Amino acid sequence: MFSQVGVLFRVGFALFVMLGFSALKEASAQFPNPVELNTGINTPVGSLDANWLVAYGDTAKATSAFVPAKVVGRCDASWPAGSPPSADWITYDFGSNCHHVSQGCLDLYFQREIILPATNACGIPVEESFCLNMDFLADNSVYQVTVNGFINFQYYNTANPYNYNGVLHLQNIALCKGWTEGANTLLVHTRSCPTVAGLLAIGRRRNTPPKDFLGENVVVCSNEPVTLSSPFDQTIWFDGTVGKTKTVASAGDYWAKIMDSEGCEITDTITVTYPVESFVPNAFSPNDDGENDCFSPFFSETNFDKFELSIFDRWGNLVFRTENVADCWDGKSKGKPCAPGVYIYFILIKNGSCDRVLLSGDLTLFK
Repeated sequence: MFSQVGVLFRVGFALFVMLGFSALKEASAQFPNPVELNTGINTPVGSLDANWLVAYGDTAKATSAFVPAKVVGRCDASWPAGSPPSADWITYDFGSNCHHVSQGCLDLYFQREIILPATNACGIPVEESFCLNMDFLADNSVYQVTVNGFINFQYYNTANPYNYNGVLHLQNIALCKGWTEGANTLLVHTRSCPTVAGLLAIGRRRNTPPKDFLGENVVVCSNEPVTLSSPFDQTIWFDGTVGKTKTVASAGDYWAKIMDSEGCEITDTITVTYPVESFVPNAFSPNDDGENDCFSPFFSETNFDKFELSIFDRWGNLVFRTENVADCWDGKSKGKPCAPGVYIYFILIKNGSCDRVLLSGDLTLFK
């Protein structure tokens, strides 16, 4: 009985360790900081880059074993005098820095392993959501860039790739194909003729779209249609159309959505306000019968930057004034009922960048 319990315990403990290790491994995987993928990052010139491996070969494949790349810095007068922060040139260790005169023209293959989680923060599989932006310089050319064998870049220039000046022509590449959960192989194939060979790779952060990408609410001063604008080409608008702009011809709240670099949706809403439509009664009867006892204008929109209602009697005396659009006049002045007759009202409205609107007219008070 004891031995059976012991076996069960050992099996259970082994499963716990295995599952726990697996969970820990999965939890530790996360999207890399692109800057940490730089060549020669935090590595002194003359030392080996522990993360980037390199091999030489023919035009089709690497024929030597992959070994840690050597950080060579500037190396030659044909290379730029300075390197980006936390990045430097790397190459195969030819035994004479980055010069390979005796080897003639050759192909170098630079390899980097990148560990990725199964999904992004929104639960979308990494195969659908992950893209890596990188810049590459090479002497002589970046010929091909693959992720797990999927081609993300292929040399397209008409010049001979062995003589192309890849030091002066930066390649900006979005690596979006071939990623999967776990270990991924990034392979950069370069071509070079004597005397110098090398690679400089720089990871670029992907821009995170702002949550208010549609900008400020719009106040339209005329009755013409207005065009809403987004800075992103692939903006999905409220009606299902896709593009940077959308034209609307009526007031309302309009939404649009975009996808961020993690594959998550970001939605923004913008309010469009057209010229205010108004109705101002020309009579009221404040006799407490529950009908038409209080004078108040009506508006299609009340979100004013400025509002002012003033009422005068026929001798020009101010009997009522308010800056609150929700207030109404109960026919009294200083707490006392006003006499029946004709009064004059003035309504001042300021809305957004539109000109001020002044409404005025006669108002009859009945008992």
